[in-house]
Amino acid sequence: MKRYFDVLGLPINANQQQIKKHYRKLAMRLHPDKNPSPEAKALFIKITEAYDFLSKQTQDQPGITSDRKKEKSREERIKEAQIRFYNQQQKERLENERYFQSLFKGKKWQLIKGISFPALIIACLLIIDLVLPNKFSATKIINFKKEQGLSQNNYHFTGEFTTTTNETYFLKSMDYSLLNSAHDIQVEHTFVFHLPVKIHANQGKFYSTHDLIFNFYWGIFPLICILLLPFLVRYFRFRTAFYTLLYYVTLYLTPTILAFFLLSDDHWAHLLTLGFL
Repeated sequence: MKRYFDVLGLPINANQQQIKKHYRKLAMRLHPDKNPSPEAKALFIKITEAYDFLSKQTQDQPGITSDRKKEKSREERIKEAQIRFYNQQQKERLENERYFQSLFKGKKWQLIKGISFPALIIACLLIIDLVLPNKFSATKIINFKKEQGLSQNNYHFTGEFTTTTNETYFLKSMDYSLLNSAHDIQVEHTFVFHLPVKIHANQGKFYSTHDLIFNFYWGIFPLICILLLPFLVRYFRFRTAFYTLLYYVTLYLTPTILAFFLLSDDHWAHLLTLGFL
């Protein structure tokens, strides 16, 4: 019996509570779900065998030091420990499967299925927008946003400006030459969704080019990935924690982003007319 106490790393006079507490501590560290190494699995079976034997032997007489005549053979105890380990794994697999099956039904799953193809179509059109030739529209800068500095007459101009068509844009870097007058500019935008890409400002003898930020084109690659999620979640049903994360991102984030995109700057109209409106 002493060797079972040695396996658990306990003194031979340990009581039932000490045995149970120490076994749980070892099991949390050596369980195959926590430690997949073969050595950990073999040690887990040994401590389970020792705990099973000692918990039965010390249930009525803690700290007993004599072997019982009717104790089972070591092979039988190992076999029982392996069976319990297998049954525990099967139970965990069954619970895991039940959880994922609950994800694939109900209103939440219907929502993901409902937006999967519309979001996929828009994502594909955004990809096409990256390769189609861009369009240009003429307008003028009429106002730059400014912030007051330390003194009354000291102003700092930000990169935000509005045009005669009542559109607001943000420059990647501020160019103060654009403040001199109401500059004629050409707004370069994509073919289908008319996403602003750059502006080309008339500087008299030449045109200067300025990149724009804080718009859908600036974040087009994350946007495409978010819109592709419903299709991927619907048809690739992995039983993993990462899939669960993607499931809930798709459920709550994708519909919000999709609705915001379609309602912003008449993107829904550009979608219906494939960019010709």
